[in-house]
Amino acid sequence: MSKCAYLPKQLVAIGAFTAILVALLLSSVSAQPAWADQIGWGNPKELHKAVKAEMKSADLTDPESGQKYDHAFLIKNKITKVKSSNSKVLKAKARKSREFKGYWELILTPKKAGKSTLKYTIKGKTYKVKCVVVKYKNALAKLKIGNVDLTKKFKKRTTANITSMPVGKLAVKAAKGWKIAEITGSLEDFSDYKLGNSFTVREGTNEIMICMKNKKTKKVREIYLSAA
Repeated sequence: MSKCAYLPKQLVAIGAFTAILVALLLSSVSAQPAWADQIGWGNPKELHKAVKAEMKSADLTDPESGQKYDHAFLIKNKITKVKSSNSKVLKAKARKSREFKGYWELILTPKKAGKSTLKYTIKGKTYKVKCVVVKYKNALAKLKIGNVDLTKKFKKRTTANITSMPVGKLAVKAAKGWKIAEITGSLEDFSDYKLGNSFTVREGTNEIMICMKNKKTKKVREIYLSAA
């Protein structure tokens, strides 16, 4: 599977070991459909930076699954006095981690599109974050391969599965406010090749990854079209 080279540095830099720990955390929380994983690891300033980056344009639903989910942050410090100014838009709480002894989780649950101000305290210092919850919108205005129009496949989520991958010229157009950062095709032998407008989708392609970047928020979104 291809990955977008434009993903935020704090996510790319997590590392394999940390990623495994996060995966264990996410898979163990059966009460929630999905989590947006961010890690503070004992540094309140880094945690605050991650919360600001995530919540300045927080998805109401998980882009990949289309389900509602939590935005969760893990840090090795006690989090207190957590409050959302508009609980109808965003619910907020902190708790001791059930999986990692000595760690705390800041859990933010979007309820509907809108704005809310988040406050929380770590080590006696209160942090304030302006949060904006947004509904999912298709970042693609057009996606066609040859004569096959696949645009509507991404109306509610960023992943789509089809029976077989069409072969032909690729036509991609970004929706308003988005730009195309990268397009990659993956073959059945697990090798990747570069794609773009008017490039030909090769026979034997089983996945196409389109990396989109929001012009205003800088949010990066990976769109995957996969063939069974």
